[in-house]
Amino acid sequence: MGKPADRIALDSDALVVTAKRVGSHADDIRANHMATQASLNDALYGCVGSSGEELGRLSQRWAAVGTRHGERLDALSRHVGQAGVRLTDTDDANAAKLARLSNQMR
Repeated sequence: MGKPADRIALDSDALVVTAKRVGSHADDIRANHMATQASLNDALYGCVGSSGEELGRLSQRWAAVGTRHGERLDALSRHVGQAGVRLTDTDDANAAKLARLSNQMR
């Protein structure tokens, strides 16, 4: 029959999958930013003067953006996973309370 929370229909497996997918997207974003960063750095070769300086600043900003995006997606992944654990624990506890009440009412 499963755990009491299973009867309430919380799909904790879906939350775990979602947390993993968000984490995977963070990895994808990091890889894409690194590839873009590498391309931009390659473009800097031979640039001189104000054009080279501006591309250098752009490269530094882009690196910071990539790092920030990856960190935020990592945090989101952790939060989704933690929310899933809390929801499952809460639903298990509340389902058990309902079951006890139901038994008392008989």
